[in-house]
Amino acid sequence: QSPPYAAHDGFTVEGGRRALRAILDGANGDRPTAVLCSNDLMAIGALQEAAALCVRVPDDLSIVGFDGIDGASWTQPALTTVEQPIDEIAETAVNALRAQIAGPGQALPNYVFRPQLRLGGTTAAPIAGRSTLPSPRSSPNPPAASTPGRPSARPDRAGLRPSGPLS
Repeated sequence: QSPPYAAHDGFTVEGGRRALRAILDGANGDRPTAVLCSNDLMAIGALQEAAALCVRVPDDLSIVGFDGIDGASWTQPALTTVEQPIDEIAETAVNALRAQIAGPGQALPNYVFRPQLRLGGTTAAPIAGRSTLPSPRSSPNPPAASTPGRPSARPDRAGLRPSGPLS
């Protein structure tokens, strides 16, 4: 049976904790060297869960978030994240709405936004020769997570996607 290569949970710090635990618990010794989280809050939770399990970030596991929230720079180490150009996205959305109001039914162009990789301290090349992580310390009751940054009101589920072992 192959290990889970994706885990789904809420777009929250606690959701990131649960998703990382699910990936690591199901890895059967074939642990990923990196995870890409659906947003920065989940990545912060994954970072907290890694610490609770004695998994060293970035030595044993790299973690990358997605959004570029201010809270990504408040973690230890600072989170590597894919930063979205939110001001440009918001301005484009407002202009598109104005265009639709001025000319209902007119076709709008497709918009493309370029994210930026903001390197923090949560990513590193895998240790040469290691395709698995050491087994994390089992913690039946992980410490409660606080939720820095903005809270998520989204009831839908997010994913955490690990990369496979790297050679």
